[in-house]
Amino acid sequence: MTDVLVRRGDSGVARRVAENRGARLSQKSFFQLVKRAENDDVLAEKVASRPDISPPIFHALLRQATAVVHDRLLASATPQMRVAIGDVLAKVSKEVGARVRPRDYRAAQKLVLGISSANRLNEATFSGFCRMSASELDDAYANYGRLSASTAQRVVRFWQVRQANEASSRESPSGVG
Repeated sequence: MTDVLVRRGDSGVARRVAENRGARLSQKSFFQLVKRAENDDVLAEKVASRPDISPPIFHALLRQATAVVHDRLLASATPQMRVAIGDVLAKVSKEVGARVRPRDYRAAQKLVLGISSANRLNEATFSGFCRMSASELDDAYANYGRLSASTAQRVVRFWQVRQANEASSRESPSGVG
């Protein structure tokens, strides 16, 4: 019965099924709820708080959950669950980081500093840096089209966490906060 409700019901039905502790959910229903929770933070919280959620499904849910959901889950979680959530989020950040190549901007920085020191850095020069060839623009647009919302959110969260970690490292050079 719950499989049918999850598959055919609207978001309100899905939320009620997810919060109903008496409802027995199959793995298929769990995965469908996780997919639907991609764009529904309330549903994500209800699915994540189920005591019968398996670790792989919980991991999949956290991978796509927004930062707001992460914060809410951490606030309401038991100490053991906070550790598990932290472990999953660290793993997700590592996975995203491994797929994103570090970029070396030293040559670009050197060029801009040279132009700046020659007092030639103006709006026209700056706009010249922003021009892309038609093929580069087409490639960028194609990449954008292939990017899912959940992947974009994960990448943004990864960079936010990375920047925060780098900022705290700069504030505390010894690594001790």
